[in-house]
Amino acid sequence: MVRSVRVCEVADGIYEASAVVVDDVRARAVAVRLEHSKQVWRIVELVIG
Repeated sequence: MVRSVRVCEVADGIYEASAVVVDDVRARAVAVRLEHSKQVWRIVELVIG
């Protein structure tokens, strides 16, 4: 289950997002950096803790 999500525009066409994901046992943090280029969104960084 996703508990919370936050999104921040770092620069034009670049976003960073974080989320807290919870299952029956633990909570995990997820962070992602997205960049928009040539009409395509690309994940350039993904961290799952």
